[in-house]
Amino acid sequence: DPAGVRIEEARRSWSANETANGDRLADLSRTLAELELARGRLDAAREHIDTSLVLFNYPGGDPPVPGVSSALSTASRIYLRSRQLERAEVFGRAALGIAEATARDTSQSADVGEALLAVAAVRRAKDDDAGARALLGRAVEALTNGLGAGHRLTREAIGSRKQAQ
Repeated sequence: DPAGVRIEEARRSWSANETANGDRLADLSRTLAELELARGRLDAAREHIDTSLVLFNYPGGDPPVPGVSSALSTASRIYLRSRQLERAEVFGRAALGIAEATARDTSQSADVGEALLAVAAVRRAKDDDAGARALLGRAVEALTNGLGAGHRLTREAIGSRKQAQ
């Protein structure tokens, strides 16, 4: 909550020139969506992530705007928690496709690992443990190489892989 004042200041400042700051505003909306998701406020999280995707020009950004893959992974997690599995999978697969297309090395990309983790979570929610395991194996590798073994996403992927076995 104390950061809310500064976040609002940044939003107002960046909104003064939306053309130059569109990427910042898009990422700010993604960040707000993640905060609302962490608080369990799914309606607010969906509102923020939908705004973020519009600002990232999704779908339609060709080439994809940097940061859109992370926003799509966030969207996948939000819609998964909202039990909208098909929409969650569409967003997760879009994140994965963009992350893989833009990564120098998919086995070392945190964005690829995060997207794999999102798609795997949807596969598990759809009772496809075998599909989830394959994705989680790749996610663990990419996240370990990209973020390190101690990062919360890497630990989440490792835990999810164990649960899917």
